[in-house]
Amino acid sequence: MNQELINEWYHLQHNLKSMKAKEMHLRKLIVADINISATENSKILNVGDLELKATKKITYTIDKDKLGGEFDEMPIIEKEAIKWTPSIIISKYNKLSPNCILKQRIVTIKPAAPTLSVVNMMEN
Repeated sequence: MNQELINEWYHLQHNLKSMKAKEMHLRKLIVADINISATENSKILNVGDLELKATKKITYTIDKDKLGGEFDEMPIIEKEAIKWTPSIIISKYNKLSPNCILKQRIVTIKPAAPTLSVVNMMEN
């Protein structure tokens, strides 16, 4: 195992987390300074030699526990406002026959990005 590669990765990972947090903080400060009205969600400004586009968005999340209890009572117009995204339940998928339609025709399997994390930092 190449200790130099691991050390370089570890320090880059730490710096990246720190830089992402700082970038988000600065982005929020800059966008807060830009007066985007309630009727618009973005604005383009010229600042020095830069053209900036600032965008404010709102996120919507569904409380899945509440939805489960209310879904049957909702009118169809409300149900149509919900997008259903299919996903695999791996434990059930793994129990299926290799020849099933899902495995043969529908699901594509490809390698995901590897993960690596420090579980414990040993003292020298």
